[in-house]
Amino acid sequence: MAFVLDADMDVEGTGTFTVEAVRVGTIVSTYYSVDFASIQSGKASTVPLPVIDAQVRKLK
Repeated sequence: MAFVLDADMDVEGTGTFTVEAVRVGTIVSTYYSVDFASIQSGKASTVPLPVIDAQVRKLK
């Protein structure tokens, strides 16, 4: 499951967090990324798939 969360950064604007949740057996793990430079650009960051794959392999 994946979703995007916009969070108010006080007077700095809005930061966009990209979140992914992965279930392996009975374990649910979440991965998120935020690019603080995106506060000015409005561009969302991504969670790199190789990072998620490497972490899921550790859970198996």
